[in-house]
Amino acid sequence: MEAIMDKPKPLPSETTEIEQQNPERGRGPCHLSMTTCDETLLFLLPCLHTACKPCIDQTAQERSSVLHCPCGQAFDLEKISPDHVRRNEAAYVASNVGEKKCGFLSGDHDDPAKVYCHDCHGYLCSKCFTLHNTIRCNSKHRIRNMNSTEDLPIENWLGESFCTDHSDTEVQLYDHSCGKPICVVCLYGAHKNHRKDDLKCLYDETRTMLGDHLEKQKLKLKDIKEKMKTVTSDCNMLTETRDKREAEALSVYESVAERLQRRHTHLLQEITENLKDPLSTVQENTKQLQSAEASLESTIDYTERALRSSRQEELIALSDTLQWKMGENLKSSEISYVGIPPPNFQLYFQGKKALEELIDTFGTQVTCLADTSLTDSQATIGDLQMKRNMQSEEITELRGMLKAKDELISLQEQRWNKVKTIVAPDRIYTIGSTNFRLFICPSLYLNDARTNTNKCHVTKGAELVNSPRASGHGRRLRLNKFNGICISKPFPIPPIQTPFQSITQYWETCSNVGVGRGDWSKPILEMGLAESGKVDSESWLCHQLRSWCVGVRSCDRHRGKICTRVHKEWEDGNCWVRTMSDTTGNQATLHYGIVLDVKRKRLAFIDLDREVVLAKFDVEFREALFPVLSVLPESDFYSVRMKLVSGEDITMTEKKKSLIYQALL
Repeated sequence: MEAIMDKPKPLPSETTEIEQQNPERGRGPCHLSMTTCDETLLFLLPCLHTACKPCIDQTAQERSSVLHCPCGQAFDLEKISPDHVRRNEAAYVASNVGEKKCGFLSGDHDDPAKVYCHDCHGYLCSKCFTLHNTIRCNSKHRIRNMNSTEDLPIENWLGESFCTDHSDTEVQLYDHSCGKPICVVCLYGAHKNHRKDDLKCLYDETRTMLGDHLEKQKLKLKDIKEKMKTVTSDCNMLTETRDKREAEALSVYESVAERLQRRHTHLLQEITENLKDPLSTVQENTKQLQSAEASLESTIDYTERALRSSRQEELIALSDTLQWKMGENLKSSEISYVGIPPPNFQLYFQGKKALEELIDTFGTQVTCLADTSLTDSQATIGDLQMKRNMQSEEITELRGMLKAKDELISLQEQRWNKVKTIVAPDRIYTIGSTNFRLFICPSLYLNDARTNTNKCHVTKGAELVNSPRASGHGRRLRLNKFNGICISKPFPIPPIQTPFQSITQYWETCSNVGVGRGDWSKPILEMGLAESGKVDSESWLCHQLRSWCVGVRSCDRHRGKICTRVHKEWEDGNCWVRTMSDTTGNQATLHYGIVLDVKRKRLAFIDLDREVVLAKFDVEFREALFPVLSVLPESDFYSVRMKLVSGEDITMTEKKKSLIYQALL
């Protein structure tokens, strides 16, 4: 190999044309010349293109810097090697064109070939084949029968290699120092101290390694083709979008003739400019992907041919170049492209009716998130007049609404003033931010005259205790069956005569409960409402019709655990477990609240300890409502002391207001 000369001037870089990205198209075997060169002198360039030795030498003399293949890849003379693949393919084609003739004997002998000898590397007619077999050393030659016009596969045509120094000995080793195959005789000559490997083993390793790289190249080519599909789709989509928008613009501008022509031209430029960047991106990716595709296809093609059309030592000699090119392919094909979103603009022609006045600025692009149609909404004189009339009607309607609101406010103020004459202002509260409501905490009391004194009594401290009174009480109003007491007077139902009774009302109870022997079967305490005709009909509120209450009991559902439960006319609600411990001797203080709005027919119960609305009911009340309390009469099972909390005794908090507001929703 001749020494590398001064670096020639670089050749022009690759153009974007596909034909120039793949120089093999339209060229002969030699890429440095458009003429037919000697195919026995072909050398492989790093880019896997080929050039003959005379053209390489001539190019090296003409240029003073690094040599370039027409594809743009730079190379130097030290990194090129004989192109065994193309040399073998050229020789194979030359020897297999047309009818096969016998070449066993020299001279004028051209009988049709009948067999091919792999060891003699030649075609034989039937007569020469007989002569060939008369020689004893030829008896073990490998013979293949064939028709005279049959092409011999190139793998079989290549045959075995013989040592260049000992022509009658097949090569068995590969000398890495000399870069060529040798026979066993060469081990004792000039190649004695060189690094050597078994040729067959080295060939198998090289073939396996190149096969693995080949699979990676194929996978990368598949990925490139998929990306090419996306790029092509995006390019078509952008082109179709551009054509569609331009057609829309053309249709509108033609309808207003010459006066729109100047604006028409300007708008087309805006459309093109808007799509310029994404189109440029797509085209740039197209260029890169096409280049990578061409390089990968060329490499794959040549590598497959090398595996098929080269001898063992030739494939080993080619492996470095092939690996380098494959590595370059993997680097250059790392192209990230995930597509681009569809163009998010449409043409919007607003004000077509007023076009004579808007011609200088008519037509623009608007960004949109969906492919929706846009209509001309430019107001005309008639549109403006209609809009003015509609606004006048809206103003009139708003004035009517304001008047009605003022009347409502006046009515609310009158109602508020009436309430303030009955209830102290500090016991009137508002809840809600927009649709605010009023509620009051009325002053209530335990009506000792309406008590079942055989079961319970009211102490001097106004507490209901679950033990009988020491001395009797008048029997005229006393309860006989119900285990409890009525609170104050009953609340009347609509029609309500006083503002006090038409506002939401709220009161509480505070109960101290002590655990004695315990009982699974009966309530411990209850608080609620009962219609006046049902107050003394049963022992417990939970068993009475037209009664509603929240109760605490030793629960039969939860094996005697003390639970809270809401009752509605014999119907049991859900249990709220762990109200208090059922351990003997344990004590707890329990707090519950009632929200009543007779006018809106709403009743609700609140657990103040849990800070939750237990239940709320919409009820059609039929009779006046009595607030009532009841307790378990057997004090040795549980001791109960219930205190009514109402009026100014209630400590109102924002949390309580929030719970009351929830109860009214």
